[in-house]
Amino acid sequence: MTDTAGGERLAGLACRVLTVDDPTADSSPAVRTGDTSGPNRSEPDVDLDAPAYVIHTSGSTGRPKAVVVSHRNLASAYESWRTEYGLDRDVTVHLQTANPSFDVFTGDLVRALCSGGTLVLVGRELLFNTARLYGVMRQEGVDCGEFVPSVVRGLLAHCEHTGSRLDFMRLMIVGSDTWKVEEYDRLRALCAPRTRVVNSYGLTEATIDSTYFEGPTDGLEPSLTVPIGRPFPGTELYIVDEHGEPVRARRHRRAVDRRHGSRHRIPPRRRADRAPLHHPHPRPRARCPARPPLPDRRPRALGQHRLRAPARRRRRTGQGAGPPGGAG
Repeated sequence: MTDTAGGERLAGLACRVLTVDDPTADSSPAVRTGDTSGPNRSEPDVDLDAPAYVIHTSGSTGRPKAVVVSHRNLASAYESWRTEYGLDRDVTVHLQTANPSFDVFTGDLVRALCSGGTLVLVGRELLFNTARLYGVMRQEGVDCGEFVPSVVRGLLAHCEHTGSRLDFMRLMIVGSDTWKVEEYDRLRALCAPRTRVVNSYGLTEATIDSTYFEGPTDGLEPSLTVPIGRPFPGTELYIVDEHGEPVRARRHRRAVDRRHGSRHRIPPRRRADRAPLHHPHPRPRARCPARPPLPDRRPRALGQHRLRAPARRRRRTGQGAGPPGGAG
């Protein structure tokens, strides 16, 4: 799927190329599998490990780098969305607001079309005209959409100022940036009881979405960042320190219990059975639990007690007790 100029450049591909200017146009007259007589022609088989798309990271942690995402990973992501979001039973009309160069665009496309739904594409100008955006959502019967927090803030202001509501939405996903618990609660109040309000979190390298949070927010300070929640099916989370080493399960368990105000023990069955995949120096004894989910997106606070210098180092630097012989 591309624009007219892109369709001309991609005309030699052995697959159908659709242009957004004219969805009925097909710039690839033939495919390897032969049947070219109509829109129901067969497509070539796709290797699950073949690249589905290549995308660059934002560079927020350094220099942007290219990421190759396979069809297998994309299919796995869709299955997670289908299972957790109820795509094949709860929602039918999806709103698309992301730039095509952003992987959220791919997520919108896959969620809608692979579940047999409808994808409503809106121009970027609507993102800065909340009243028009809201009108399009009502007119097109949109019941599902993923938004960045800045667009959600515009919808909040519009609805609260005009007395409008978002009862017609069945699934509202917010992601790609941080937002506050107070904003989550305000959005929740504008929706119907059946509406699901989800905060999604993911990395480009891990195929769009990795975790999601759906409340409740009881006990969370309104000024805190909305938690990243729990992993999607097929995803595992690991907490590592500043050196990339897994945080020991015992220390992580104490930290999580302290943050939740609980003294219960995490059952052993919830601990991961191995160190993180592809770790350069895996240490089987350093286990990290895959559950419970991270309370928020600031894992450094979970192991802050680990940063204390050992007693011997304190003695060397003159910050600890006297020399080992007992002399003062």
